[in-house]
Amino acid sequence: MSIVGYLSEKECRSVEVSECLSWGFGRYFENEFWRLETSTLRYSDTSTLRIMGVVVKNLSKSFTSQKTDFAAVRNVSFEVEEGALVALLGPSGSGKSTILRMIAGLEQPDQGQIFLGGEEVTRVPTQQRGVGFVFQSYALFKQLTVFQNIAFGLQVRRAAKSRVKERVNDLLALLGLEKLGARYPHQLSGGQRQRVALARALAPEPKVLLLDEPFGAIDAKIRKELREWLRKLHDEVHVTSLFVTHDQEEALEICDKIYVMNHGVIEQAGPPEEIYKNPATEFVANFVGLMNIHDAVVQGGRLAFGPYVFPQNGTSDMRNGDVIRIFFRPQDIYISGVSNAYALQARIARRSFLGINIKLDIEAENGFNFVAIIPEHIFYQEKLSEGCRISYQIEEFNYVNLRAGRGMRKLVFVDYEI
Repeated sequence: MSIVGYLSEKECRSVEVSECLSWGFGRYFENEFWRLETSTLRYSDTSTLRIMGVVVKNLSKSFTSQKTDFAAVRNVSFEVEEGALVALLGPSGSGKSTILRMIAGLEQPDQGQIFLGGEEVTRVPTQQRGVGFVFQSYALFKQLTVFQNIAFGLQVRRAAKSRVKERVNDLLALLGLEKLGARYPHQLSGGQRQRVALARALAPEPKVLLLDEPFGAIDAKIRKELREWLRKLHDEVHVTSLFVTHDQEEALEICDKIYVMNHGVIEQAGPPEEIYKNPATEFVANFVGLMNIHDAVVQGGRLAFGPYVFPQNGTSDMRNGDVIRIFFRPQDIYISGVSNAYALQARIARRSFLGINIKLDIEAENGFNFVAIIPEHIFYQEKLSEGCRISYQIEEFNYVNLRAGRGMRKLVFVDYEI
C-alpha cells in the first residue's frame, strides 16, 4: 500500500506548503517532480564566476501591525556557495527567519531577487523551488513510523518502491537511526525526532537545505551533540545548506561562513574566526563572544584608560574630546601569579568555574576592572586564588569612535605607553 494510504483523505487534502518543504520536494509540474540540473550562476550580474547555490539580491520585507509598518528585512544581499554550510546569525527579530521563509517561498519579498541553483525563483511557487526545510518543531506525522516519515516525500513523487527502500535505509544508516525505523515519533527523544526530520528533508535530494533554529527545542547537551553530528553529516552529503540560529557557539562551531544580522541588515559576513577575532561593528563585538567594554575620552592628543595610554599618532581618526569605546576579549589577556612576569599589576576579586576554563573578575588601578578567561590548568599552575595579586598584559584592543560612526578599528598596539 502506498504510504499516502496511511493518511486520511482529510489529512491528504490539508497538507500545507510548509509540510511539503519539510519533505524536501523538488519542482512539481503536472503531478511530476523534477530537479533543475544547472548549478552555474546566471543572472544579470555576470561578474560572479563562482558556483552559487543561493543568491539573494536587495531583498526587503515589511509587515504591518497596528497600522505601523515594521521593516523585518532591509535591502539584504548575500551568496551561499554550492555545497557550503552557512549561518544567518542574529538575535530574535533580526530578520534571519524571514529571509529563510522568503527563500523557501513561504513569504513573498516586497522587493529583491532570489536565485537557487542559478535560476531566479523569486515568484516561483514554493513546491517548485527544490528546497528541503527543517523546522524547530520537527513537523513529523504522528501516525507514521520513522521509515514512513522519511519515505513520505519519495512516495508522493511516485518513486519506485526499490528506490524508496534503498534511499530510506541509506539515510537511516547515515543518521544513526537503523534500529528505529519501526518506531513512531512519540517513542523518540527530541534529538532523534530532529534527525528524522532532517532525513525526511534530505530524502528527495533537494538543491538547497534550509534549517530554521533546528536545535532550539532540544536540551543543551543533546544540542551540542547534534551540531557536531550535523557538521559531519554535511561533509558527507555536501548539500548547500543555510542555517538560521541565535546561538553564536553553534554558528562558530559548524559553519563555513557566517552572516551576522541585526535589525534587518547584515552587520558583517565572513568565516567564523574572522567574525570572532575582527568584529566589524560594535553590535558584532557584543553579540559574538564575551567582550570587555570601557569608554574613554581623547584628551591632550592621547587616549588613556586604566594604565594604558595611546598617543594620537597611532589613531589618526581621533580628535580631542572624542568618546572612544574600547573592546577586548577575556581570552586575550595574559595572567601570571609572578608579580614581575608582566608590566601591570591587579587583584583577582572573584573566580568562577566554567569546566575546562576559569573566569576571573579582575580589579586593576583607577577603577579599571575587567573579566579574564584562562584554562583551568593555568589557574592552578600559576597558583592563583581569589584575592591574590597578579601581573597581566592585554594582547589586543579594538575600538569604536562614537563620533565618527559604527566601524570597528584596532588600536595600534606598538604605540601604547604604560
